[in-house]
Amino acid sequence: MNDLGVWRSNRLVQASYKLTLAEYRCMWQVLSRIYMKDGISPDTLYSIDLDDYATTWNISRNQAYIDVNKGLKQLINRTVTVRTKDILELEGNKSTEPIKWVDKIVLSKEGVPAIKWNASVIPYLMSANKFFTRLRMDSLIKLRKFSYIRLYEVLKQYEMISHRTLSVEELQDILDIDRTYKTFGHLNSRKIEPAIKAINEYTEIGVSYDKKDYKKAGKRVVSIKFHITRWEKKLEETNTKEIQELTKGHDYTNINIGGFKGRPTKTKTN
Repeated sequence: MNDLGVWRSNRLVQASYKLTLAEYRCMWQVLSRIYMKDGISPDTLYSIDLDDYATTWNISRNQAYIDVNKGLKQLINRTVTVRTKDILELEGNKSTEPIKWVDKIVLSKEGVPAIKWNASVIPYLMSANKFFTRLRMDSLIKLRKFSYIRLYEVLKQYEMISHRTLSVEELQDILDIDRTYKTFGHLNSRKIEPAIKAINEYTEIGVSYDKKDYKKAGKRVVSIKFHITRWEKKLEETNTKEIQELTKGHDYTNINIGGFKGRPTKTKTN
């Protein structure tokens, strides 16, 4: 399972939100078991199988129980702000008010929580079949901080373009950094560099930048241009084939929203 792709809606890759690692894993574990053909209903309770969760994330069942109970319960208080400005969507610079991920949590007899998705967030969860970013499951498992996963997502989204410029404010948001760092040097050495090091060590993309990639306003660094490369030629070929399959004459109804299982089925032609 770990070598499979995980499909993310670009709207959510671009969105602003903060989660713990357990919350992130719980959310996408639920989504990975929902097929496009079934859709998501705001009236349906969605739960997580603990053995499945433990296997997916390579942890013990006891840790899975702790993660799922804590992660799903905390999701009730989390929100996401969707930004629809996307180089692949070209919809203009729009944003929404913060939206709650989850409307309700119910405990089973075994004490395992189940959630009901907020109706307002469902359209963004369901849009992965139109504009998407493919992430590597084995990369997500190895990245042990949510902030590293978020930076991996936004850089991976621009992998085909080979570079992406992020403002310092965007990096502070992605890496969940407060504004207490007085100098860019401290911010860079303590937060940005460790995240890039983890991405280079544990994922299929390579990311680099240096001082010539800084954009400044006076002496202040305001943005960084990151250069993105792929480590594996085989992965490049695999991605190209999968994208071609998803975009040419296929039916998306058999694809999981989270992307762990399911593959497109060929659309019948007359």
